[in-house]
Amino acid sequence: MQPIALNDKGAEYCFTLSLYQGIRQLLEKLNTRMKTLFKCLLPLVCLLFCNFTYPTNAPVKPDAKTEDVFKKISQDIFKVLKNKNFKVLDKLTPSRAILAEVMKRMPERDKEPWKEFSYQELERKINDAIKKQVKRLHDDSEMYGSDFSKIKMIRHSRPRLKKEKGFEQAEGSLTISNSGNIMNVKYHLVKYKDKWYLMRIWH
Repeated sequence: MQPIALNDKGAEYCFTLSLYQGIRQLLEKLNTRMKTLFKCLLPLVCLLFCNFTYPTNAPVKPDAKTEDVFKKISQDIFKVLKNKNFKVLDKLTPSRAILAEVMKRMPERDKEPWKEFSYQELERKINDAIKKQVKRLHDDSEMYGSDFSKIKMIRHSRPRLKKEKGFEQAEGSLTISNSGNIMNVKYHLVKYKDKWYLMRIWH
């Protein structure tokens, strides 16, 4: 009986050793595959992380001082909208001399609405386009039987800043109420020598 017991233990030992070696080889293969997978995925993960952390041309939040400037501009735009106060508009829009400098610095794709005009024409075009938008707002108001003198500004949204090659632009909006009708008026600003200028409005 004693030899049989020894043989059983030997068989059990051989089986355990074989199982251990098989599991070890499997783990080594899995480990190799995981390493390969990790090496393949690492650049992709880094790329995604960098894009998430540093997005290209991402809008920049204005600081408190700039935010106050934008609020003042929004209030002035509202005066233009409500009362057709075009004296205020003349202070908001750039002169042809400033336009010349602004257009030199503006990225090519952003020049599209204006690039076909001379600076003298452009000065007039910008003002005329804004005045047409103001007139359109008033005409829409009359069509809906609203009294534009009762217009109220509900909200001034924080403009989205875009800085490219040292040139700063911003796009913001005003939400206004006119006898229950809600309108969203957007505007486009450019910055030159620490002052923001109105280039256009639309709704």
